[in-house]
Amino acid sequence: MKKPQVGILGLALMAVALVVTTSASCGLRMAGGLYTASVQTAQEIRLLESRLREAALAGATAVLNDLLADDYTNTDAYGMVRYKAQVIADIESGNTSVEAIGLDDISVRLYGDAAVLTAKRTVRGRAARRDSTGQFRQIRVYAKRQGRWQAVMLQITRIAES
Repeated sequence: MKKPQVGILGLALMAVALVVTTSASCGLRMAGGLYTASVQTAQEIRLLESRLREAALAGATAVLNDLLADDYTNTDAYGMVRYKAQVIADIESGNTSVEAIGLDDISVRLYGDAAVLTAKRTVRGRAARRDSTGQFRQIRVYAKRQGRWQAVMLQITRIAES
């Protein structure tokens, strides 16, 4: 028996099916013929990041307690790792105080119940008694648990002066 041959049209159809299947499993949807990330969810993540920034500026630890997951991990530009309780305690004690935080170049990528926000961060202040003034790249990871988004990780890297 002769095996059926798959022509160019068959290969193209298989490729389209693979893209549609992969996109659906990654939480993407079709909009206007193009695959785009959920705009609503990306906006929700940006709003959470804005609320975190405002809470840090105001020293609003109750808001931070709500927005940071219990297993939250923060790795600063010096490589120091702190967890949620330490981050909040440092703010309450005055060891961490932030006068200004600016975020530019913000990007949000969605991966089902996880989201990654990257940004250029300009800060003036102290974190864990160390000067944290400067420009940084940040990566913050959010996870959707029990129907709500919370920050689970922050990594900060200082931008080298040229």
